[in-house]
Amino acid sequence: MSADELCGGAFRYASADLEKIMGGEKEFLSDSSDYLDTSVELVERTREEGATRSRGRAQSKCNVGVRARSAYVVTRYYAPADLADRGNVRGGVHYDLGLHATSGFDTAKIYFECVSPNLDGSVKDPARIMIDLGYRLSEGNDRLSEGKGAGTLRETYMRLAHSAALSVARELECEGDGGLPERLILKRIN
Repeated sequence: MSADELCGGAFRYASADLEKIMGGEKEFLSDSSDYLDTSVELVERTREEGATRSRGRAQSKCNVGVRARSAYVVTRYYAPADLADRGNVRGGVHYDLGLHATSGFDTAKIYFECVSPNLDGSVKDPARIMIDLGYRLSEGNDRLSEGKGAGTLRETYMRLAHSAALSVARELECEGDGGLPERLILKRIN
């Protein structure tokens, strides 16, 4: 499966970045071609239940792999308190993107809100969506450490998380793409 097709097309806006972190590979294995559909279902179900966040371990997840490298992307519905207590990402850098965006040595997270005609009551109470992208090498060194290339990889992870977030926002038909730009310009804020 090509990078553009993975996870229901979640990486279509950054497919070259996915190929880059996966060692230049062009074909991948994935366990979920319906990631975008299940992300929409998760948001709709959480709102229908009147819950403030996705319950327990409820999430939409897609795993991607090739040889000794793997990545995942997860969609969760977060509670307002989760944004205030978003924790630290190891080696994290914050970006001016969505409500909060952080990228570190092996993960990138984007929090954004969605007002959509498909989500009842979202004008007064926007859907709260968090995208979590993770990356792992399985051959000994499983994480990036501070040093040469760390900033470039952080930005690559953020572009991949942005692609997934923008894809989810568009699938939900969020007004203004949930505040996510179509053309990403990364601006550090710390």
